[in-house]
Amino acid sequence: MQLYRDEFREMIGLDVPRRRSEIEAVRALGWYRPFREIVLMFAIVNIEPLCEPL
Repeated sequence: MQLYRDEFREMIGLDVPRRRSEIEAVRALGWYRPFREIVLMFAIVNIEPLCEPL
């Protein structure tokens, strides 16, 4: 899929983005995990009051 996108970008004249380095990938994971936890906690806190107690 990435190869197809790169070929398309070349066809329309856009520069093909370089591949991410390992350091950039690790850095992305470093902020993504806490961000995902914050989003999930926000969803749980907002959905919890709507649930009926058993």
